[in-house]
Amino acid sequence: MFKRADDDPKNIIRHIEETHQGLIIADAHNNSLWQLDNHDSNIHSAVISPLFGRMELLGLLVLTHEQVNYFNTDHLLLLQAITSQAAIAIENARLYAITMQEQKRLAAVLKHAAEAILVFDVQGKLSLLNP
Repeated sequence: MFKRADDDPKNIIRHIEETHQGLIIADAHNNSLWQLDNHDSNIHSAVISPLFGRMELLGLLVLTHEQVNYFNTDHLLLLQAITSQAAIAIENARLYAITMQEQKRLAAVLKHAAEAILVFDVQGKLSLLNP
């Protein structure tokens, strides 16, 4: 779809960042947002839905078809439902990775602390004790 693997669809990204909306491209060969190259000759229509996280655009999900005017609003709505769930899953995976990294750091601090460290929960029960 794009000229090189490291190219990004700048026009489409800019449009989606400005509108915060998905997009149906009815005729890719006659749409200024779609940057065609020689490998795209069979792509005639597309539907694009953004994956928005809480703070940023995480990515785009793009479906293409060889027929002009193939995609409609129902396709876009379904794709938006999918990308909404995918964005949540991506953000959750990132948060999980951060949490695991912080747990490892805390475990290292507790293991090597010279003094005893005790942590109690709100009910007053001991919830953490270093070795």
